[in-house]
Amino acid sequence: RAISEPLFYTEAQPFTYDYSVPVHSVTYGGTELLNFSPGNKSVAGLLDTGTSCLILPSTVMNGLFESAPIDEFVKVKPLGKFPLVINIAGKNFSIPYKELTGMRGCIDKSPSDLILGDPFFRQFLVEFDISSWPLRFGIAPRSKDYKMGEEEHPNSLKFPLQKKWVSGGYRKGGEDDETHVSRVPIQDYEHVQYLVRLGVGTPPQAAQVIFDTGSY
Repeated sequence: RAISEPLFYTEAQPFTYDYSVPVHSVTYGGTELLNFSPGNKSVAGLLDTGTSCLILPSTVMNGLFESAPIDEFVKVKPLGKFPLVINIAGKNFSIPYKELTGMRGCIDKSPSDLILGDPFFRQFLVEFDISSWPLRFGIAPRSKDYKMGEEEHPNSLKFPLQKKWVSGGYRKGGEDDETHVSRVPIQDYEHVQYLVRLGVGTPPQAAQVIFDTGSY
């Protein structure tokens, strides 16, 4: 089984047009990094498999924050090696320190974005339900016993991707009919890009594209 507990579902952050969830808090070592200004309670967190790092805003985002989140992180980072805890729609999701540094991950900055990149996806399985509006996302911790393809076959640099489809639209949350599941190999290029080969047109013309949930 890929997950260790049931999927937690939340709708997309209101007034956004991408795959973003409402982030209410980000803490490191118990210190809050998102110091919202009065009247603000959440920021859009983009679920993006095409970003190698976790990205924190380097500005106050037009008054959304009282201080830049990346500046708050820089202040507390020397205090110790702690997990990063992200509160999404009222539920906490913890990312171990080892996933935030070195070859496996990083924390970087952007003037106006909070992005949940590869370190988040290595810890959590994310379901994208795009069958209705607003969009809905399911998130659950990845089971410790679950091994991706690259871990079982390190020389192949591939892992299985599951796609689910039912007649007339995408599968609703909670349905699990293995007859509608196929496994698609994806090439992992140094944990920076995830590539999939497609056949486009008739006859099919081969193309290699980046698998990126941040592009829609």
